[in-house]
Amino acid sequence: MPTTISIGTDGGIAVFDGQLTMDTDFGIIPEFEEYAEEAPGYPGRYVSGVNPKTRDLTLVFRVTKAWALQAAYIRSLAALINPSLGEMILQDQNDSGKQLMVYAGKPSYKRRHSGLVVSLPLVGRPYWESTTTHTLDNSGTAANAGNAPCPCTITFAAGTDPSITIGGTTVSYTGTIAVGSKVEVDTLHKTAAYINIGSGARANALANVAVTIGGASTEDWPWLAVGNNTVTTAATTQISWQDWWI
Repeated sequence: MPTTISIGTDGGIAVFDGQLTMDTDFGIIPEFEEYAEEAPGYPGRYVSGVNPKTRDLTLVFRVTKAWALQAAYIRSLAALINPSLGEMILQDQNDSGKQLMVYAGKPSYKRRHSGLVVSLPLVGRPYWESTTTHTLDNSGTAANAGNAPCPCTITFAAGTDPSITIGGTTVSYTGTIAVGSKVEVDTLHKTAAYINIGSGARANALANVAVTIGGASTEDWPWLAVGNNTVTTAATTQISWQDWWI
């Protein structure tokens, strides 16, 4: 299980046995990379879009430890935030229902006779995600309660040539899915579509998946817009998603 850094309503971080200080830096939005071009002989730049990059945060917290106990605490902290363990979960109880997946940067600390002041840089995904996963079975309304469009995972159950339409974009699978098997399509990672072939084994099914708008092939896979999204399907289908916030 990943380490969960839960910031309490009083600024306490139980997993680190620490208390946030006023030096803590939460970036309001992530960095964005512009796609822009300049035309020779013409003034200005033509911006063709932006792409969100990772989000940088720095937690600065105090830990009350006697001088003789500080070295052991530092070693235990290093074990908790070891990047080789994978992503950690950052939650703020003053903004409940959201989480950010983060990696630890290079931490530093200052020793005091009364304790430690630790500076822990974090590199996170661009968006905060809801702490719960929402699901919709078959047709209906999929509501993204965040303030940014979010991806979803589509799961087709047993059937032949199933399809689903989300916000005008149709995702279809060509072929027969046997009873007990399923096809999962990940709209975030557009190269990921798998068919469950039993006993926990999976095979790549992307070649059998098509994405269309109005019957025309497209590379714009369906994401859930902010607010309500209409979902229609004649198949036994489920979509799942986590709301996203900038």
